[in-house]
Amino acid sequence: MKWRGVPFLLILAGLSAAACSDDRPLAPSAELFALPSDAPADAAAPTGATRVLVTAIQIFTADGRLANPAALQGNAVNRFRAWIFCPRGLEGGFDYAIPAIGLSGSGDRLMPGYNSVSDGVFIPSSPGSYPFRFDVIREFVTVASKEITLVVRP
Repeated sequence: MKWRGVPFLLILAGLSAAACSDDRPLAPSAELFALPSDAPADAAAPTGATRVLVTAIQIFTADGRLANPAALQGNAVNRFRAWIFCPRGLEGGFDYAIPAIGLSGSGDRLMPGYNSVSDGVFIPSSPGSYPFRFDVIREFVTVASKEITLVVRP
């Protein structure tokens, strides 16, 4: 009579062990994606990247020329472009924010590989250094971020 529950316990223990021995990776597998031709060379994600990364931020003048973030003219509306790497398996909707200037928006979807987001940014008139951080947000959590310093020259 004492041994009636033993087969049940052995089956339960076997199911628990099987559930814990999942050999699937916890993160997506690394996959190589070609860097788009219009992306800067430093936008390449590190080999083996398995998470969403903001890889580069570019600043453009109002007429579309690439600007040097360390030598900007103040009191101008420029554009930024942020390059985002997304490994296969983590694609989906996202929001973005630039906390220092209170800018936020929603992206369509991150697709596997390289994605870019572009928007306007006002460059202040006062000379000095200004942090410019781009955050990728999913469900109210920052999942990737990159910061550069904008320098406004007198």
